[in-house]
Amino acid sequence: MSSRIFYGTLMFVAALFFSLWLVAPLAVAYSLVFFAPELIVFGVLIDAYFGFGNAVPVYVIGASLIVVVSELLKPHLSFYST
Repeated sequence: MSSRIFYGTLMFVAALFFSLWLVAPLAVAYSLVFFAPELIVFGVLIDAYFGFGNAVPVYVIGASLIVVVSELLKPHLSFYST
């Protein structure tokens, strides 16, 4: 539990300070390790911080896609089958 909080906080800070192209692979890896609906909340917060209220909410859409696709792919990945 504490590692999930640590990595979640690290993802949020990385999304604030680094490029989207650097953070996106980290978000994919995070969502493959954990069930990650908090990425969508982080996307809402970051879109609000950067002022994407009137434009396309890039972080929310990207985070939603990452969470949904990773949850759909998890049963088909070899390291999840027992």
